[in-house]
Amino acid sequence: YRVVSHSAAEATVLEAFDDYFMGKPTARRVTFRRVPELAARVAGLVAGDYDLITNIPPDQMSVVGAYKDIDVRSVVLANVHVLAYNEQDKVLADKRVRQALNYAIDRQKLVDALWQGTAQVPPSHNFPEYGQMFVEGRKLPYDPAKAKALLQQAGYKGEPIVYRTMANYYTNALEAAQILVEQWKAVGINASLQVVENSTQMRGAGAQIFNWSNSTRLPDPLGAIWVAWGPAGEHQISKFWTSAEGFNKAGTALEAEVDPARRKALFTQMLDIWEDEAPATILYQPSEAYAIKKAIAWRPTTFYFMDLRPDNLSFARS
Repeated sequence: YRVVSHSAAEATVLEAFDDYFMGKPTARRVTFRRVPELAARVAGLVAGDYDLITNIPPDQMSVVGAYKDIDVRSVVLANVHVLAYNEQDKVLADKRVRQALNYAIDRQKLVDALWQGTAQVPPSHNFPEYGQMFVEGRKLPYDPAKAKALLQQAGYKGEPIVYRTMANYYTNALEAAQILVEQWKAVGINASLQVVENSTQMRGAGAQIFNWSNSTRLPDPLGAIWVAWGPAGEHQISKFWTSAEGFNKAGTALEAEVDPARRKALFTQMLDIWEDEAPATILYQPSEAYAIKKAIAWRPTTFYFMDLRPDNLSFARS
């Protein structure tokens, strides 16, 4: 397809490019519209104004899918929702406080309560699609007793820790934040929630904790943890993470290494440092659900690509 028009606030319009190398597109024209409210998206789909809508929350999948001509299709994404910490903050400067925040999180409870089991908790920043680079036996432990012990060792005295989030940027972001604050309070952390309007405000002056996501751009650590957390990643550029010397050394070596065993050892070292220094933590791999007219043959991908190529989009003849 080729772009006809683009307005970030309204719509992007594409038209078919018949000389596409995979064959003639199956749609003559494609329009992406920005419709922030779920109810408006569903109403438009039911009315026939739209053929496909995005971001169906798990608790609404069965409701939307009850319409006889609508199908809900979901996939676990090659993406993780993360909490990012500002190491420059005086309270979070001690990595034991950051570690305590991580140990206090019951991730499976988040998945069960908010995602109805459609999301999943990965074994750290480490995914099976890496093949031989996948490090077996890792996990993101929930250990509130250890969290309390770390806070005591760090001399934490109940200083306020504020988690900033936008309300609707990520599915279940606000709901997850509310649960997280209560889990932190349960181990003695004086946590609170601040809802902001945009990412600039999230990362602005006084930032302590904010949410983010990391994607697996290719099935290798260089396409995920290194892109997000290496020296070219925004967390190091912004100086939110400065204790990254060992991580950077291992990652730079990984870029040049070709021996599989040595590459895996370097990646394991990166994971060890990332988890110990705790510049962030992973919550879960979210699912993404789409509602679509049943007459349309289309499969979602595990990444945020809208795959409309001829082999993935076709229409039943009326």
